[in-house]
Amino acid sequence: LAAAYAGLSAPVRAFVDGLRAEHRLGVGYQPRPGDDTYLRHLLDHQVASVHPLVRVHPESGERVLYVNGYYVEQIAGVSRPESAALLEMLLEQAVRPEYTVRFRWEPGSVAFWDNRATIHLAPSDNAHLGHPRVMHRVMLHGEVPVGVDGKPSEPVTGTEARRW
Repeated sequence: LAAAYAGLSAPVRAFVDGLRAEHRLGVGYQPRPGDDTYLRHLLDHQVASVHPLVRVHPESGERVLYVNGYYVEQIAGVSRPESAALLEMLLEQAVRPEYTVRFRWEPGSVAFWDNRATIHLAPSDNAHLGHPRVMHRVMLHGEVPVGVDGKPSEPVTGTEARRW
């Protein structure tokens, strides 16, 4: 997402540097037919925070787009239509082929990615392989995201700062 940010034009980078967005667990979740226990869990355990739209990576210092269609609810301070248009543009930028990696699994493969600078998207074109997709997720404790202006993210509901 650092490359996706760098690929934006200078005026757009300058504009999004100061924006913040509400991230809410499950915003982009597509409900399954019938009684969806996972959706009920998301709604009963809502977690939301306001994060910078561009965060500064704590180790590399790079500016990184901090958008994700599964979590971003609304850009703060702009109307819903403006927010939707801006988020659509930024998400399209984030998933352009030149900014993506496709990992090719082999027996014994293990993959790690830095969620501070990536969007994980499970491929949907693997049903023909005849093997179930099994994933074990481990989340490491990290730092609170900080924007270009030096301001950290702020919790809205469901958790205190520095906890998921």
